[in-house]
Amino acid sequence: MIEFFTTTLAEETISAWEVWLGNWIFYATALLLVFELIRYGIRKRLSWNLVGDAATNFVTLLGFIAIAYLLLGVFYVGTYYYSTTTSL
Repeated sequence: MIEFFTTTLAEETISAWEVWLGNWIFYATALLLVFELIRYGIRKRLSWNLVGDAATNFVTLLGFIAIAYLLLGVFYVGTYYYSTTTSL
């Protein structure tokens, strides 16, 4: 068990874990949203305002994820451009 903490992981392995974890966090979030809407429906407390708020919050989550990818992409492109145009 402790050998796991002392081994060096390949970059591809870490990248695959990151993608896998990101996908499952998204699925878990969507599942929790559906669960909450069903729970409110069973309790007869579901309203259009609640559905609209939930949808707005979920779209905001997707927007934050998109902005994070965009900023990360700009950082990578900027770093690549900077490293190729400057001489060391």
